Amino acid sequence: MKKQHVLSGLLFVAACGAVLGSFTTGREAGKPAPAVSTTITSGAGWMTNIGTASTQAKNQNRDMLVWFSGHGWNDASDAIRATLSDPKFMVRMSEQFVLVNMNFNNDGGKSFNSDPAATVWADRLNVDALPALVLLDSNGRPYTSIDVKSPQLESAIATSTGVRASRDEAFARASSLIGAGKAAALDAGLSTVRAFAKDWYEPELRALVDTNAPVANNWAPLLAETIINRAIQSEIYPLVDAAHYQKALDRIDILIAETRMSIAQRQLLIAFKAQLYCSLNDYPKARVLFDEALALDPNGPETERIRSAQAKIDEATAVN
Repeated sequence: MKKQHVLSGLLFVAACGAVLGSFTTGREAGKPAPAVSTTITSGAGWMTNIGTASTQAKNQNRDMLVWFSGHGWNDASDAIRATLSDPKFMVRMSEQFVLVNMNFNNDGGKSFNSDPAATVWADRLNVDALPALVLLDSNGRPYTSIDVKSPQLESAIATSTGVRASRDEAFARASSLIGAGKAAALDAGLSTVRAFAKDWYEPELRALVDTNAPVANNWAPLLAETIINRAIQSEIYPLVDAAHYQKALDRIDILIAETRMSIAQRQLLIAFKAQLYCSLNDYPKARVLFDEALALDPNGPETERIRSAQAKIDEATAVN
């Protein structure tokens, strides 16, 4: 269910053809997602349109409780359904939260007609197993997930708003501080929402990294991944799709120059550039870049793939 993030899944683009044809792009396409039912508890306390629920939450200054359910997936999904669908439970929870249900039906794997909105939200909220419960604030930012196996589930949900309070208190302190004090407060706030920091807390990540405090080094790669993923999806992939390889290369160069990133992140982008030079049939330049990527981290997770790509280039361009 959980889609790969672009940077961590970025292997190499298919435009290199036969030379690198065995590599994948790491795009968000994947196995079909399960279909979403919008009838499970509609009209009985749980809303099924997250856009409408978000508007209501903002207008009423209430948090949202988002339940990703699954009928026929596993015993846990079916068991929790009885609790969360209980009318008395829904009344009590509705006093504190706007309730949202996104249900994934499983008919034995025969039919998976994905509801794009539900699939996207499952990915954005880091849902990789069913059932799942996620809390969002009234502005739509997630701050914690609930342990669905908790024996006191209702109590666990109700008290989890304390995470939001801790987050807000830390960020409020940060707004009145500078230097190391500001960094410490931002670190405390981001630590409470760590699972969601990359996709949902970019302003706070930027503010922390800009302090240049030692603790900022712990968060800089996360901010870089956010920036890189967005650039690849919204700018670089469209250029590659349009065969504007040089423009894609120029954009990657800017990304590398302007983003404070880890060695592993830089290695992936340089290897990506090497593939684009394959697409331009400039194999000597591609070899140079693959060597540069390998030199950055000879024992990195993509080392073998890079070496394999080099070998395929040599094979394809060998003089008979």
